[in-house]
Amino acid sequence: MAKRDRQLTKLSDEVGRVGNLIKAVAMEGYTSPSLWAAKALGLELDDWQAEIMEADANRICVVASRQSGKSTITAARAAYTARTNPGFRIVLVSPTFRQSSAMRTKVVGCLQRAEVHYGQSREEIRLLNGSSIIALPGDDPDKVRGATADLVIIDECAFVKENVSAAILPMLTSTGGDLIAVSTPNGPQGLFHELATDKDAHVINVPADRIARFDEDTLSDLRTRLGPARASQELDCAFGVIYKNSLD
Repeated sequence: MAKRDRQLTKLSDEVGRVGNLIKAVAMEGYTSPSLWAAKALGLELDDWQAEIMEADANRICVVASRQSGKSTITAARAAYTARTNPGFRIVLVSPTFRQSSAMRTKVVGCLQRAEVHYGQSREEIRLLNGSSIIALPGDDPDKVRGATADLVIIDECAFVKENVSAAILPMLTSTGGDLIAVSTPNGPQGLFHELATDKDAHVINVPADRIARFDEDTLSDLRTRLGPARASQELDCAFGVIYKNSLD
């Protein structure tokens, strides 16, 4: 019986190893980033979310409605990029460290769902392939100055201080890296507005009526609570009035 038990254990281990190998091969067989997000993360992607995953440009600007899910899909893009590019350096920046930490947590969630091995500290996620993802606050230029990146993702970019934006761009100078700026508009000012109106940038506009999970009643309620001027900006993605803080 003992010999048989050992044989069964060995067989079980071998079946498990083969199963993991098959799963790994299947993961590598995903033909596109959006398919990976759908299959590995279980996300049901709107067309604009698939566009964010697939966009291949040096400068990408996502002008999105409040509560659109833009941070979630951007975190998925960061996880996919780190997983498929060994030694890649990704920097996440948000208006505050709390928001940057929340973004980092979303990236960790994506890695966990996709069963990608990683280690992490308070600010950094490091994958076995040598790629790293660092979360930095966007309220102090001294905290972002000096970093080098292959990809910078600025979440709620319209609400990051202008002097911080100026400190972020040099991160990409030596690497020729990419920039993804994601935000609800906050008036015709700053880096985000510049990117949104840059003919050379890949601009993805996501007004509320492009979001599948928003029904007419939900949008009507949001418009009533926000008022016409703010709804125009935060739901329809118009660059109107400047606000001090994001409501997202």
